[in-house]
Amino acid sequence: RRPPRSTQGVSSAASDVYKRQELNKCNIEIREKGIIIYFRSRQSTYGLVIPYYKLVTFKVDANHYTLTYNEYFLKIRVEYSSDHKFLKRVLEEKAKFLNQDIS
Repeated sequence: RRPPRSTQGVSSAASDVYKRQELNKCNIEIREKGIIIYFRSRQSTYGLVIPYYKLVTFKVDANHYTLTYNEYFLKIRVEYSSDHKFLKRVLEEKAKFLNQDIS
């Protein structure tokens, strides 16, 4: 089953995902209240929805990040400067969301 097409205002980037010693590709979409990470494992496609308030990001080294949500985590390899900029934007969107006034 394919993930839905991106709608206007949704950003995404592709990165490499390590899962059970397998190298897979993933897409990350920025949404209003969090991100969605789509990835394939074997014959199935998965979507992991992560709200900003539960997203924890670690920069492991120059080209590796870990995205953590509760007991789930994905280690991703980022090679291109555009993907580094995209992950920086994810962190900026998270900060903007968490600092908004709730009235």
